[in-house]
Amino acid sequence: MGVGVNIGPCDAVSSGGRSVCPMPEGAALEVVVAVASPDTALREDVLARVAAVSQYRSIRYWSDTRERWRELVSEAHALTGSEGVERDDLQVKDLFEGAEFYFAQKENTPAGDVVYRTSVRVNQPDRLVLDVSNALPVRVLGLTFFAPGDYVFHHDFRRMANSTWSYDGTLSIRGCGNFYLRNKAISFASRMAALASYLLGRSPVTPPVRIH
Repeated sequence: MGVGVNIGPCDAVSSGGRSVCPMPEGAALEVVVAVASPDTALREDVLARVAAVSQYRSIRYWSDTRERWRELVSEAHALTGSEGVERDDLQVKDLFEGAEFYFAQKENTPAGDVVYRTSVRVNQPDRLVLDVSNALPVRVLGLTFFAPGDYVFHHDFRRMANSTWSYDGTLSIRGCGNFYLRNKAISFASRMAALASYLLGRSPVTPPVRIH
């Protein structure tokens, strides 16, 4: 599994549409994961894992700060809406092309509870594309670090000619300054690698990270 990290400036936007951050705004971080999988039933397996929101608690990642494996989240459950109530896990049949659902998870970071929206962009026999973004502002110590949509996971699965699958995953972050993002780059990369491993049904890995 190859993991790369790019840090660079965001496009200029109005202050009214962005988050408040103690560091300068206008930075972006991108974590890219690429891997091939021999699992011919990968699409169905991925959909089942995405639907089982309560099982997100089983995702583990390597904490570079603490130098040990940790649970990515301590709690996770599906929601009836961005500010809705808890509901049961979804079924694979609910994840048709164009579908959206919300879920909340308690992250093992200062952000704590975060609400996400999962959008099924493409669901075809030879391709599956999912976008997962923060549906509500992400706040730390009373400050809004990320406005809705600042924190986006993009998962793209394609069936190859030999019936194996390729996976390209991207975590894109906007809203805080370059100093903060560069300081946390390896941490974000480890989390993205953990999510990719979970979706692919693989054991979590300590990602080899390239920072640009």
